[in-house]
Amino acid sequence: EFKESDVEVNISIEAAQYIPYPIEEIYLDFEMKGPSQASSEMQDVMLVATRKENVDTREAALKNAGLIPAIVDIEAYALENSFRLLMEGLPKTGGGSLNLDKPREGLVALIDIGATITNLYILQQDRVIFTREQGFGCDQLTLRIAETYGLSREQAEQAKRSADPVAEDFATAVHEPFKHMLAEQIGHGLQFFFSSDQYASGRYNVDTIALVGGGAMIAGLDRVLADVLGITTVIANPFKNMGSATKVNSSALLRDAPMLAVAGGLALRSFD
Repeated sequence: EFKESDVEVNISIEAAQYIPYPIEEIYLDFEMKGPSQASSEMQDVMLVATRKENVDTREAALKNAGLIPAIVDIEAYALENSFRLLMEGLPKTGGGSLNLDKPREGLVALIDIGATITNLYILQQDRVIFTREQGFGCDQLTLRIAETYGLSREQAEQAKRSADPVAEDFATAVHEPFKHMLAEQIGHGLQFFFSSDQYASGRYNVDTIALVGGGAMIAGLDRVLADVLGITTVIANPFKNMGSATKVNSSALLRDAPMLAVAGGLALRSFD
């Protein structure tokens, strides 16, 4: 049986075969997951790696803000932590039990739509079992609105979230086409999940899509995703049933809640 200290000594050597960058440019960590399902004589080890620049730039930003970073976590894990809060906003019918103590009939696709990157997370119960990063985001829509209608970036951001059109052809020329493109890209990500060897058995079914990130607030996106993909789609709100201090602007918190799912998960993180 491997001890954690044994793995720590050899992890850099073993990791080199999986990472397409020089090992000196990488921060590594790992977690012992227990006996492997493939062989009782082997241990599953989860390897986590990132370019040093990804951590260093964030650390520098925090220090410039007068904060001392204590730990670095992975976005997928932070969203896992948020998931119990996010589940409170998911539909209670049509998708099996949402009680984490009972098996769920289907899986949840958590879609984090950022400015330039969209991440797809597939969750079974409260655990991420699949992730996929796709190179598109809602910044494309912001820039298109600004260029088409001569708006500032701030005005374009507001137009993106608003159901009120900024021009007569706004919906048909810009807004709706982008939402349908986004739906198609997310559909490709789901197809990639279902075609992967581990999940191609037909036993898996995504019955709910939960949207987080800035792109989740594109007006009407949840409706388009539900129509195009045929999957119940909701805008996730981790703070829906949570109280807040009197000094907190509750309306602003609820308005921006989908963008704060990762931050909420980090706040819920325990420390070993």
